Amino acid sequence: MRYLSIFFLFLLSTTLPQAQTKKAITHESMTMMKRVGAPEISPDGKWVIFSVIEPFYNDKEVVNDILIVGTDGKTEPRRLTFGKDAESGYKWSADGKRIVFT
Repeated sequence: MRYLSIFFLFLLSTTLPQAQTKKAITHESMTMMKRVGAPEISPDGKWVIFSVIEPFYNDKEVVNDILIVGTDGKTEPRRLTFGKDAESGYKWSADGKRIVFT
């Protein structure tokens, strides 16, 4: 019983500091939040492409790129495009070897 009490005290002491660091969601944080586009799964089911929009107050600084990640969850997302212009309409080719977008 004593060990159980010590465990709960330890658990409580490790969770209290996290509760104090929470911040309220503001209009600014919502405006500046990254936005993820619709996923497009490859024909073989091994890859997913999606767009990510990183907003800024200055429209010229907005980043909108296409990323790819494995469906196994073991790989980090990799950026495929690096332009300032928005990419959209991304699709896999029928054989899954190419990605087309506008």
